[in-house]
Amino acid sequence: MQNQVLYYQVNNHHGEKRIFLHFNYGTELEQIVRHIPGCRYSVSKRLWHIAFQNNPGIYYGKYLGNYILSPKESGYPNDIPIKSKAITCGERNPNSKIKMTIHKVGIAPGLNSPKIRENRISHSEKDFNSNALAGRKKYTPRIKKVFKPVLDEEEAQEFEERIKEYTMAMQLKRLSPRTLEVYLEFFRVFAGTYKGRIKELDYRQLYSYIRKATADLGHTQRKQLIAAVKFYYEKYLNREKMFFNLGKIEDLPILPVTLNLHQIKKSMEKISSPHDRLLLFFAYHLNLTPKYLSELKANPDLQENFIPGWAKNPSSQKLLKELIGNHLLTLKPKEWLFEKAGQQQTALHIRLKVYRLLAYYQLKDIYRMQLKEGIEAYDYAPATRQQYVSFFMTFLEALGYKHPYFISKEEILLYLVSLKEKSRHLQNSVINSLNFFFAKIYKKPLPEDWIPRPRKSLDLPDVFEREEIEAMLSTTVFKKHRLMFAIIYGGGLRRSELLGLKLEDVKLKKGLLFIRDGKGQKDRYTLLTPALKEWLEAYLEESRPVKYLFEGSKAGEPYTAASLTNALKTAAKRAGIHRRVHLHMLRHSFTTHLIEDGEDISVLQQLLGHSSIKTTQRYTHMANKALRQTRSPLENLSVSLKEVKFKPGSFP
Repeated sequence: MQNQVLYYQVNNHHGEKRIFLHFNYGTELEQIVRHIPGCRYSVSKRLWHIAFQNNPGIYYGKYLGNYILSPKESGYPNDIPIKSKAITCGERNPNSKIKMTIHKVGIAPGLNSPKIRENRISHSEKDFNSNALAGRKKYTPRIKKVFKPVLDEEEAQEFEERIKEYTMAMQLKRLSPRTLEVYLEFFRVFAGTYKGRIKELDYRQLYSYIRKATADLGHTQRKQLIAAVKFYYEKYLNREKMFFNLGKIEDLPILPVTLNLHQIKKSMEKISSPHDRLLLFFAYHLNLTPKYLSELKANPDLQENFIPGWAKNPSSQKLLKELIGNHLLTLKPKEWLFEKAGQQQTALHIRLKVYRLLAYYQLKDIYRMQLKEGIEAYDYAPATRQQYVSFFMTFLEALGYKHPYFISKEEILLYLVSLKEKSRHLQNSVINSLNFFFAKIYKKPLPEDWIPRPRKSLDLPDVFEREEIEAMLSTTVFKKHRLMFAIIYGGGLRRSELLGLKLEDVKLKKGLLFIRDGKGQKDRYTLLTPALKEWLEAYLEESRPVKYLFEGSKAGEPYTAASLTNALKTAAKRAGIHRRVHLHMLRHSFTTHLIEDGEDISVLQQLLGHSSIKTTQRYTHMANKALRQTRSPLENLSVSLKEVKFKPGSFP
């Protein structure tokens, strides 16, 4: 069958580098794309996107069958028709403009009924054939078949009552319109299965239903179905939290690292052995398996039989011929390309040899590529990915870049002992990094009893006094820095949330800031005090930012975290604060001071974006008035400490 082309573009999406796929939805190709590991659908972009890889055509080739990935330059190619069920147009002049009305269903804050927001957009004919308008049909969860319950009059009334309850509960919780749509779709199927009589279902019945219903769903749809059912019982009926263990979810397949010709040549510069150079070329440029290599015959012209199609270029073929020639000339194998004492090397021996090459020649660039490409397939925040890779590379460096296959329990424990003087948070992050890469990338899960975690402790957050914050704001020279400190303290923002604020996120009239993709990829609103109105307007008039509220030296680029941290340290010194300070102390101070003022802790939980109320409750220890008003027994003693004298030279 002739190969077909699937066009893609590389772009940033929510701070993450992703590959956008362009094709007609509702076709067989959509089902193929959905089963690619790490594939997600963007409602805002109206397209499917997958994790970024340096060589996407090679990496994703095994999932696409007869389709070939090809970069998309601009607009859609002429041979791909654009289908859109949401847009219908009659005959039109190519130079004319098209006016269309797009309706979005949303939930008005504080109301229990949907409202219709209407946006009128004008697009030219060229824009009409763009991805922004293609495929605007309504997206629904991938359920095996549309469920239409057969109900009598009484059952239908019960069913509609449950749907009404569920919808009202979601609106009261102010779930996003998209979440409401997805949850309701799954809940209708669930309620219809039991003919609306779902209030009395016990855990076993729910578990049995979820296990059957999720059998043919992907990972994302499985999580959505479970969340939809849990919402009804936990949020509406106030039952205890339920956990549904559906067994081990199959790990995403990690494909081997592929080095391009320039990279493989650079790696081979350190290697003098013809045998090792050829083995490295086979393993990391052609990605041939150890079993395949063990069966290769000692033939100078064998490269024509197995070199992959994507690598069939004159430069690769020339280098391969040279490597095979040097290998045969030096080692003079009799029958097999890879022999030991005249005997054919086994696949295991070749695999272990490749692992030892990485350590012997300290090929850290290959390790780094393995870690980066492996973790890209998982839904971690960019900062977490970078941190995990950094921790694991430091771990490998300490062990001389020994391959994880050969690393023992004792070596891991000795490395962790060397970190005992570090903070508990850093130790736990290192352990998480080791557990992830050993299990997911190198397929060598570490037993739980191998790595003891540091003892948990209740660390109270460090906060500024109100007078200290006032002193810092009054002594800060640059207005921009003063405004940034004031916004963090006034709204309880994290550093990354402040630096990620865009101009459209500032709701000055409403006194709110919209936090986009906060920790845990959660959106929320927080406070923007009207007292900052004059400061903010003066700053915008003077700085004129283009995209982000606070930009660096380059227009359209966010302000750097290092510059903001240095500005806070300078402001603290000017204010006479000589202890160690950091930006998160402003967020701690926001919470502590509001609790001291009597604010409801559940409101603070929403403002801070905490998933658990227990996280917010930590601050109550800092704002405990009863604790501070308790008198010490020392105050009741009649002896004055001023009267106590010590002899010169004595130790009290």
